[in-house]
Amino acid sequence: MNTFGRGWMLTGLSVVAVTGLALTGCSYKIENAVPGYSAPYLLDYTFALRDNSDHAVVATPASFELTAKENDNTISPSETAFLLAPAANKQSKCFLVLDYTNSMADPVRNGDSNGDGKSDAVDMMETSAKEFIDGMTSDAQVGILEFHREDPAHPPAVVADFTTNKEYLKSRIDAIWGEYVQGFPASSRCWDAVYAAVNMFPGDQGADEERYLLFLSDGVDESSTTATPDSIITAAKDRAVNVYCIGFGDELAPDTLQQITSNTGGAYYKAGSVEELGQRFDDIWQDLGGRYTFRWSTLRRDGASFTPSFEIKLNGVSGSYTGPDYTPTDHVGDVLRGVLRVPEYTIVDGHASVFIRASYVPRYITRLSLYIQSPYTFTAALVGADDGGLCQSWSVPVLTPDASGATVALQSPTPTNIYTAITYGGFGPILRLDFANLPENPGPLVTAVSADNSLYANGQSFVVESLP
Repeated sequence: MNTFGRGWMLTGLSVVAVTGLALTGCSYKIENAVPGYSAPYLLDYTFALRDNSDHAVVATPASFELTAKENDNTISPSETAFLLAPAANKQSKCFLVLDYTNSMADPVRNGDSNGDGKSDAVDMMETSAKEFIDGMTSDAQVGILEFHREDPAHPPAVVADFTTNKEYLKSRIDAIWGEYVQGFPASSRCWDAVYAAVNMFPGDQGADEERYLLFLSDGVDESSTTATPDSIITAAKDRAVNVYCIGFGDELAPDTLQQITSNTGGAYYKAGSVEELGQRFDDIWQDLGGRYTFRWSTLRRDGASFTPSFEIKLNGVSGSYTGPDYTPTDHVGDVLRGVLRVPEYTIVDGHASVFIRASYVPRYITRLSLYIQSPYTFTAALVGADDGGLCQSWSVPVLTPDASGATVALQSPTPTNIYTAITYGGFGPILRLDFANLPENPGPLVTAVSADNSLYANGQSFVVESLP
């Protein structure tokens, strides 16, 4: 029914709308739904939306009709926090696991049309991986791991740890053939490689993160020494990592690859030729674009447990989901207390970008003033619409430095109008702090963040939940 091309991450909350006609007998499937219940009285569901042809359904959140129920009672969207956003509004955290074994690198089987010593399959994998990185939001964190030999002296190697620096990531992909493979592609330790990449994710559920891993393999692995498909599945579930796979090779054995992906909320795609490798990256991009997060805040704050459910509808076609029971008293919190956080960052060639995100925003926030304590100078910019910035239409941040850091102040276009506020209950990136000309081993770039809560006359406040 509704299919869509690359570009979902670039547009944040403003993905281009899909149009189409409702077809009799059609319905949408809500798959791999992950419920997240938290304070203050929040119900979050991150899920994949697919049509009857098993294609991802990608549209602007505003294009959907949404209905949520608590038991049989329909809740009012105007009374409480009630929002749908692309899952990418959570911080995307991804590891790419790239296959440089002989099944990929052999130019006899896979061609070498440009004579650079790398097969066409390797060239296509690298080009597609770099395009994948280019399309991600500016605060997305990506890591890269390669595998190419089976002997213990050359285990799978982390080429780049999680970073938001896209140019660095692409340069590390360009370096793999000469720096790691060194003309010696051999047998597969794919399970060890994927398991190592899964374990690069923090050992928690990543409430404000969308975690996934993409790997290439033919499914034949006789060399791994520590990991098995079962251990990969267990580790991925423990860390809430969705695993995607592109199957490629003359000896393709898809059953195990499908087992891993289907049990971890991902998907498996077969590439029957070098040309299809790039198409399969696009297919995964499409899948990720059809993932959403639906949030509401219950007003039943002292009541008994209830069964939550929701329906999502587009062009007359709908899908529904019923979540596990929710007990409001298990998720008590101050609805006026907003939560900010600073994700991990990396320093590359003396440069770093540090993001400030909101995990929860109370009602009627039209101003923000944050004091950023840092031993280094920095510039500040709003995260824009393409990256799902919560304050994308606000004023340019005003930076007031002092000896210990700087105050960053910003406001909505009409700060006296409460209806120009950040969406109540919203989550996503707000600010990017850019550091340059850093010394070697500079230590923490941000040592403290605090909000000026005197701006708010009705009890609202912000706390900073964590610093890296």
